[in-house]
Amino acid sequence: MVGKTVALRKQLLGAIASGLFLAGGMMATPSIAADAAPAAVAQKVEGHNELWSKLTAEPGAKLPVIVQFSMPALPDAAAFASAKAADDAQTKAIHAAQDKILGAVLPSGTLSSAQSAEERNLKRMDFSPMFGILADADDLAKLAANPNVTVIQEDVPVPPSLTQSLPLIQMPAMYSAGATGNGYYVAVLDTGGRSSHQFLSSRIVSEACYNTINSTYGSTSRCPGGAQASTAPGSGADCTASNIYGCGHGTHVAGTAAGFNTAPQSGQPSNGVARDARIISINIFAQFPASQCGGLPAGYNSCVLTFTSDQISGLERVYALRNTYNIAAINMSLGGGQHFSNCDSDSRKPIIDQLKAARIATVIAAGNEYYTNSVGAPGCISSAVTVGSATKSDVKSDFSNWGTLIDVVAPGSSIVASYINGSSNSQFSSLSGTSMASPHVAGAFAAIRTAHPNATVDQIENALKSTGTGISAHGVTKPRINVNSARLALGGTTPPPPTGPANNNFANRIAVAVPAAGSTRTVTGSNVGATAETGEPFHAGRTGARTSVWWRYTPTASGSITITTAGSSFDTVLAVYTGSSVGALSSVASNDDVASGNLQSSVTFNGTAGTQYQIAVAGYNNATGNVRLNVTGGAASTDRPPHDDFEVRRNVYPPSRVGSRRTVTSTNHYATAQRFEPIHAGWANARNSVWYRFTPQSTGRVVIDTRGSDFDTILAVYVRGSLRHLSEIASNKDYRGFGRQSRVHFRAIAGRQYQIAIAGYGNRSGNIRLNIVGGEPGRGTYAVGANS
Repeated sequence: MVGKTVALRKQLLGAIASGLFLAGGMMATPSIAADAAPAAVAQKVEGHNELWSKLTAEPGAKLPVIVQFSMPALPDAAAFASAKAADDAQTKAIHAAQDKILGAVLPSGTLSSAQSAEERNLKRMDFSPMFGILADADDLAKLAANPNVTVIQEDVPVPPSLTQSLPLIQMPAMYSAGATGNGYYVAVLDTGGRSSHQFLSSRIVSEACYNTINSTYGSTSRCPGGAQASTAPGSGADCTASNIYGCGHGTHVAGTAAGFNTAPQSGQPSNGVARDARIISINIFAQFPASQCGGLPAGYNSCVLTFTSDQISGLERVYALRNTYNIAAINMSLGGGQHFSNCDSDSRKPIIDQLKAARIATVIAAGNEYYTNSVGAPGCISSAVTVGSATKSDVKSDFSNWGTLIDVVAPGSSIVASYINGSSNSQFSSLSGTSMASPHVAGAFAAIRTAHPNATVDQIENALKSTGTGISAHGVTKPRINVNSARLALGGTTPPPPTGPANNNFANRIAVAVPAAGSTRTVTGSNVGATAETGEPFHAGRTGARTSVWWRYTPTASGSITITTAGSSFDTVLAVYTGSSVGALSSVASNDDVASGNLQSSVTFNGTAGTQYQIAVAGYNNATGNVRLNVTGGAASTDRPPHDDFEVRRNVYPPSRVGSRRTVTSTNHYATAQRFEPIHAGWANARNSVWYRFTPQSTGRVVIDTRGSDFDTILAVYVRGSLRHLSEIASNKDYRGFGRQSRVHFRAIAGRQYQIAIAGYGNRSGNIRLNIVGGEPGRGTYAVGANS
């Protein structure tokens, strides 16, 4: 499988280089001569002959381009009261420069519509001096003639380019030194990450999506609701369809960089490189039809590719989050083309430079085309960290691009990490490629940041280079990273024996953020090496539970709070207290085992808004292992969906005609369960439900599903008009062939009202797509509004 993956990636990138992705002949607009590009176009447009030929081949033809201009004069950031105010000023200046250039191309007053309409698909960058736009030959000539424009590039889509590898790069020694990435973040710009996977479920903390819709290429968006940009929950989800080539790539990359296995089994990795770091998942890969994919294996009918402009949008999103999260690195396992020298005119360089100045490294895969003296773009950008691949025997991977443009090398052959397989959240697969090598380096940056938070990107990169193990190929030697040696080179010392987890003592307890209403917040840690303090109580009355670690939780709303250790790897003891010192705590709730045979713990209590609750997790008979702490409740629900409660359920009309489908969309973000609400489909962890009502106009078979929703759904259908007296008709969690979505069918009676509940498995939330077939008029009797 791995060999086929590398071979196809090579084929896809080769197709891009030869122009196979640019389907369709295109002709000239009447006002432009088709035989010669204007002088300004020849001067400012990269690859102007090829692009001009495409645009002048067919009247009205448009192609996406990225227009760069000189950075406008920016006010001194230090003069502003906050970093946000400085960012807003920079964005205002860049937008003003964009407006000045666009004014010569777009009719007056059409800027806002150009940004939203597919006809122009204007993409404004906030921090980079550029914008993306669909341009015809006339537009290209006008843009090139503008004295403020410096470079124009075609916006071309490209494809996405641990058990044994971690010791090789010295990560166990890093963990012993406490350099685990704790408190730092890795942004993964890829196909997205599967947040429900056991390797990522506690790691993805922020999501975004940038997917261009382009009729020329046939690209469609995978962002929630089909939008071209989104930062809503679920935006950074990976695709799971088995017929889309490239799905799972981002899940594997994210796991390699910073995964943490909440339920490790034999043969599975326990963690990624930066085992305590967190992930910002950004989906920059839209879906493309087979005609744009350069040949696909049997069983696939589409693929994922990424436009350069979507990559820039993703990079700008990371830059905008730099004051919210301590971001150590960005991983971009993608690329295309062949470059023998630095490509610093590339449109991605300005934002990569700004990220570097903010101490955020942009780590990029070198590519898998077997080149011996060149790499792909954007790895050719001088300010990026470009990564080649080696085997675990320290031999250059045969597929890896090589040459002087490589900065560092990391293991990239046969890397085991999280992957997708239908609805499974425990799939791990072995993949090979520079795509697998680069997240080793991104994770290394996060781990080193733990020990050296003030080091610059260059300082960390140089330390990795100077301490690496040399790997020679094709007359060029490059360093395979030794992360702990790099840490020591930056001024670290050989650490003393571990003294326990960071939250070993009560005074160092870690805050648990309040989850969204109706959802669960999960945090992870370890009690290996933990000890009890003087005056510490006996948790749950167990005198042999002294290996405790501490958290704190302050609800924002009063009500029921449930805390569990489900998913922890050992026999836990759980206790919740109030009080501000370890020797003066008052017990609120405690538990050893949930039930006979279940060695995890669970407590439920009525919490008070604003009260800080102290949470201790220890091991029965001083057992130790990985801790998974799950907190539900305590969040205000002011943003609940309008159809959260049964009494205000949303009406769904039957399809208009036989064979058609009625589809409605909504969300269950911040939804809650009511008193007397049933357990949907038998899943007690699906309590963030929203409600619909459906009255068929004919008797017969009705099919209801949630296909197209972007989270793991639970679907249940009931009759009767009172929440307390509902009677289930049908329910389902994961329907065969639907992945994580649900489907039910039943014989419906005309005029009878059916109540439909949709919730998230594990209280997950997202965008809902509810589809109903059947019950249309004309096949039987109809009684308006009848209930039973």
